Amino acid sequence: MSEEVLKIWAPLAVAATSLIVATISFFSTRLNQRDLQKLQNASADRSALRDYQYEALKRLYLEFEPIKFHLLESCEDARKLILDIAKDKRSSDRSILEPSGGNYARYSRIYNLLRPAAYFRLLRHRLTLVDFEVNQAVALQYQVAKQFAEMLSRDHDVARACALTYTPYVKGWRQKRIDEPAKFRRQGLPPGRLENALVALFGEDVNRAAIVKGFGEFELDMEKVEPEDVSSALGAASDLFAGLDGSCPVLWRILIVQFILYELFEAAVRKKPVTMDELVGELPSIRKRAMELDLGGGEAADSVAFVAEHIFPASADGLAAF
Repeated sequence: MSEEVLKIWAPLAVAATSLIVATISFFSTRLNQRDLQKLQNASADRSALRDYQYEALKRLYLEFEPIKFHLLESCEDARKLILDIAKDKRSSDRSILEPSGGNYARYSRIYNLLRPAAYFRLLRHRLTLVDFEVNQAVALQYQVAKQFAEMLSRDHDVARACALTYTPYVKGWRQKRIDEPAKFRRQGLPPGRLENALVALFGEDVNRAAIVKGFGEFELDMEKVEPEDVSSALGAASDLFAGLDGSCPVLWRILIVQFILYELFEAAVRKKPVTMDELVGELPSIRKRAMELDLGGGEAADSVAFVAEHIFPASADGLAAF
């Protein structure tokens, strides 16, 4: 190749090489910038998720934990009351079923049997699906609490599952429920009436936030309920639990189911499992305690079966031993 040709091609080769290097550098820089942006975005997303979860957990502990304390305490009180009622039903001591010395014992019974559902209602308005996503143990506790809070509206479900004749809403019910209370006395509350009864348990704190009333304020409200009132918010509740004085096979089974669920809730809070199957280890001891509530008519066995078959059917394998 001549010297003249080399003089022409040499600069062109250098220029081409520079262009190639520049092109590679440009695309390499663009790729690096894109990868860096992806890393920055991913880091930002992770940081945002952490912040989101942190705020959700913080709100959960601020909102849920204080109410859960009261909910757990109210479950313990209701569970003890149910045990006492069973003891009185089997003995000649009728102090709880037929209270003397005023209405204090009767009002206390109504208050303590409604209070767990009232605290659940308060809790329900404070929680969101996000709370369940960041804490599965809370989701399980909520699931169990929801079941015992709704049981007083499942009287027809219980009667049907236990093959009990139960038709409280019939013509002439006022006399019929006196003659045959087991069949015709109302032993549960429709969802609307139950909701009204629970709302009647609510008051406000100094910041106008909803709280469950103390017993003293509830007692004053109950004093205003007329004896013949069976339809107002507290009148319906008073009439319902007055049925414990007589034959109430459906209501008693409901209370045993609630007793079981109270114990399950306490175990869920204490052990912090995240699935129902993890709670099954508690079931044998719970069943044993529930059987103490039987009055000789198979009520406890019916209630245990109802929990296994109608409340947690998806956990049939774990509940089989129950």
